[in-house]
Amino acid sequence: MYGDTCGALVGAVLAVGAVHGRGSLPTAETRQEVLAASRRQLYTEPGLYRIFNQLPNWFQARHGHTLCRELTARWQSNWLCKEHALFCREIITDTAEFAARLMLLTEEEASDLRFGHVVDCTDATPSGTTSDPH
Repeated sequence: MYGDTCGALVGAVLAVGAVHGRGSLPTAETRQEVLAASRRQLYTEPGLYRIFNQLPNWFQARHGHTLCRELTARWQSNWLCKEHALFCREIITDTAEFAARLMLLTEEEASDLRFGHVVDCTDATPSGTTSDPH
């Protein structure tokens, strides 16, 4: 597999989601009420998106890209070389360490996280403080 979101980043999102993700979806009478309750969970109460938003923003700042094809462009013609494997291993361990820090956050610590670049297309306008998990 090659091309889209780096597998280390995808794995980190899954791992953090297993710890901080929703246990169940909100219930309500109408679809609009469910959507509103979902947005509250993500952006305000408890603000789950604050945690998940850290991952792609940190990853891009740290590694320059989130796409595998950009990160590994220099090895397209020699995909199975040792240098490529060592490069990816470093990204995997680096990302796993950051994900572990996020997984260990308490709900109170997570609520203090600042939103980074919002990668969501909803019309919600998140706000936050300036704490940093690292």
